[in-house]
Amino acid sequence: MAKAFIAEGHTVTLGTRDTAKEDVVKFKAQNKEISVGNFAERAAFTDVIVLAVAGGVGTEAIDLAVKENLAHKVVIDATNTIANEAPVN
Repeated sequence: MAKAFIAEGHTVTLGTRDTAKEDVVKFKAQNKEISVGNFAERAAFTDVIVLAVAGGVGTEAIDLAVKENLAHKVVIDATNTIANEAPVN
């Protein structure tokens, strides 16, 4: 979703639990126009938040973002509560 928002001219930032995680480092290197930080930093920075995590960790992501950082902001809930595992195609 981040790349689609960038393509439409929006400023995008990515929140994560672990900024040193290999996939996150790779994403950051390939997408220099997207800033990356922990959930709390990113939630404080932005006006609109897209919550796009596995449904089982949605509450944890909100807690890590710090609820006060979410006050008076638009939160789009795109969590996937179907399964924690990727689908088998």
